[in-house]
Amino acid sequence: MNTLSPKQSQLLAVAILLVVIAALYSLFLSPLLTRYITSSEQIEQLEHQKAVYERVAAGMESNQTQLEALRQNNPIADLYLAESRPTLAAAELQQHLSRMVGDAGGQVVSTQILQKNSEGALSVVALQVHIRGEISELVSLLYSIEAGRPLLFVENLQVSSVAQRAPQRRVRARRNQAPRAVLPSLDVRFDLIAHSAREG
Repeated sequence: MNTLSPKQSQLLAVAILLVVIAALYSLFLSPLLTRYITSSEQIEQLEHQKAVYERVAAGMESNQTQLEALRQNNPIADLYLAESRPTLAAAELQQHLSRMVGDAGGQVVSTQILQKNSEGALSVVALQVHIRGEISELVSLLYSIEAGRPLLFVENLQVSSVAQRAPQRRVRARRNQAPRAVLPSLDVRFDLIAHSAREG
């Protein structure tokens, strides 16, 4: 068996020591160091996000106050429906129509919600409307739609006359007379269009 010289033994011992240190580094120290670096980067990112959130939170109250002031001073807020959800906006439009028709003196026969495609910041709310009334009531209603708020638009207006007969009285003296026709009332159908802010 060959014996190593003291210098070779020292070199071999140093090489073994280096191999052991390299193995220990790659097995234990390198993963710990990598984890430490990764954790440090994550901590730095989280601290940056925290600083951003703190700045946002600090300005939130003043921003909220400014937003409320803008909402109150919005000159076009009354031009569209207050509700943003489509079903609630349609219900608001139906109530508004009922008030206008009631004020004009007409009668709402039926309303039906129409689906309309819309693009942009405002969504379209549409009703198919069927009402009955006299010419003066129709004029008053159309004026209310034209001049009122929110902005409303009438499409597909159809007006037809419906002749109604006066009820016959059970008086023998008038039995032989022909029933007199009452002034014809109008049967009116149209689509009522309004706009509301988009949900969200």
